[in-house]
Amino acid sequence: MGFGPGCSPRLDVPFWHGEEPREELNSQSVDKQQNRAFTKSERILKRKQFLDIYARGTCYRGRLFYIYFLENRLEHSRLGLTASRKVGGSVVQNLVKRRFREIFREIGRDINPPSDIVINATRSTVRADFEVLKREFLKYLEIWERK
Repeated sequence: MGFGPGCSPRLDVPFWHGEEPREELNSQSVDKQQNRAFTKSERILKRKQFLDIYARGTCYRGRLFYIYFLENRLEHSRLGLTASRKVGGSVVQNLVKRRFREIFREIGRDINPPSDIVINATRSTVRADFEVLKREFLKYLEIWERK
């Protein structure tokens, strides 16, 4: 697809429209970002995996969400998230899942023993503050680790 007559891009104007260009990321900051990434190996994605955790895992019912733990034989923990339409529309569901992913990014590598964790969000999850969600998650994680 080409440009029509008089529609060629202006190469003499910076693409950022007057903003200052961003500094290049140094390799050290890129390494830190990559270390915090929520990789595919840390996710529970398949329905069969969810059903297995529901059937064989330990369930805790909190004020804000249901959380299931099942020890896995991997060297790292994995996280699965569910937020149904009862929680809200897609924007709300994604917000809730983003919050839990961030909590897991912060502490997921320190979970001992490595476990599969599934969190089922409820309506009250949406109204909760991030710090409240984190405290509740840590509370059930501590109970699981002591078990």
